[in-house]
Amino acid sequence: MQQNIETIDLENEDETALRMRMAPGTLAVWRCRRFGPPFIRVGRRIFYDPRDVSRWLEDNKMLNPSQGAVESDEAAKHTPGGNKS
Repeated sequence: MQQNIETIDLENEDETALRMRMAPGTLAVWRCRRFGPPFIRVGRRIFYDPRDVSRWLEDNKMLNPSQGAVESDEAAKHTPGGNKS
């Protein structure tokens, strides 16, 4: 009996960082802080499902920053250099 296995096009850390316009190190810091898009670890390698990354970006979109929306304290804690005074 043969099963159909869905092929998922995964991105490595560099590809995901490029798509998100950030340094790969930022993704590494986020993973350590349990922040950022879901990832898949295979041994020592890290992969991202582009669908998960897109969903995470959509869920973290600021809808109306011109009316006083500010970066959340949680996001600031996870962003390198994102210290709040």
